[in-house]
Amino acid sequence: MSVQIPTLDIRRFTDPSTAVDREAFVAELGAAYREWGFAGIRGHGIPAAQIDASYEVFKRFFALPDETKRRYHVAGGGGARGYTPFGIETAKGAKYSDLKEFWHVGREIARDSRYADVMAPNLWPEEVPEFREQAYGLYDALDQLGSRVLSALALPLNVAMVKWVAGLMSCGILALTFSRLADTREAPIQEVVPAGRWFRLLAILLVGSAALGLARTDWLGVPEIQPAANLGASLLMGLGLLQIGLSQARLRVGVGLMTLISGFEIAYCVVEPSLAVLALLGSIHIGLAMVISFLLTTAPALGPDGAR
Repeated sequence: MSVQIPTLDIRRFTDPSTAVDREAFVAELGAAYREWGFAGIRGHGIPAAQIDASYEVFKRFFALPDETKRRYHVAGGGGARGYTPFGIETAKGAKYSDLKEFWHVGREIARDSRYADVMAPNLWPEEVPEFREQAYGLYDALDQLGSRVLSALALPLNVAMVKWVAGLMSCGILALTFSRLADTREAPIQEVVPAGRWFRLLAILLVGSAALGLARTDWLGVPEIQPAANLGASLLMGLGLLQIGLSQARLRVGVGLMTLISGFEIAYCVVEPSLAVLALLGSIHIGLAMVISFLLTTAPALGPDGAR
C-alpha cells in the first residue's frame, strides 16, 4: 500500500468553484497538517520560469569556492541570514551536525523599524549579480503563498472564536439577568400543551428519531453537507421548534429560538462559510439574549411572599 503526502490546489480556497469546495479544501488542508505536518500546494501561480531562474542563481553561488562562500556566513546568527557552511547546523538533541550547506533569505524591513534589532538585514553575494532579484523575488512570492495557506488554516479557528465569543456573551447576559431576578419568580403562565416530564421526554425522543431520519436525506437542499453536520442541524432545529411549541414562557421560547438559529447556522455555514455571516448570526444570538433579558426584567413577577 503506497502512502502519499496530500497535494492540494490552493485555487480551491482563493478562487473556489463553490463554497462547499472551499470548505472541503480547508478541511483537507487541516487534516494534512494534523497527520503529516505539511502538504504539497499546486495552482500557486508562481511561474516555473521564476522558480528555474532562482535555482540557477543558487547553483551558481554554491559552486563558488568555499572561502568565498564563507564571507557571507554570520557567526552566531543561527543561520537566520546569509550562508551556513557544512557541519554547522545541528538538530536539537542530535550528537552530530548536518551535512548540508544553505542560504537563508528573510523579510526585508526598514532599518528604522522597531523590529530591526531582531530582524537582521539580508546578505547578497556580489559574485552573483542576479542573486538578490531572483532570491528575494521567489521569497516574496512564497511569502504571499504562505499567507494564503495560513488564512485557510486559521479559518476554522476564526469560526470557532466567533461562535465562542457570541455564546459566551449570550450566556453572560442571561446569567446576569438571573442573578438580578434571584429573589423573584415569573407569574405563572397557562401552558398550551401538557407540561409533564414524560410527555416532554417522549416529544424529545420523537424529535431525535425524526432528526436521525432526516440526516440520511437531502432535506436541507445541500447535497454536499456532511452527515454529522446534517444530523446536528436537524436535531438542533427540531429541539428549538419543540421548545417554542411546548411553552409560552419567555425564557423557554427565547432559548428555543437560539437553539433553532444554532441549527440553521450549522447548515447555512456549509453554503456560505464566511466570517461575516457567522458574525451576523452571532449578533442575532446576542440580540436574542438581550431581548430575553429585557422581557424577563419587565415581566409581571411574584416576590418571595407570592405577591406581585
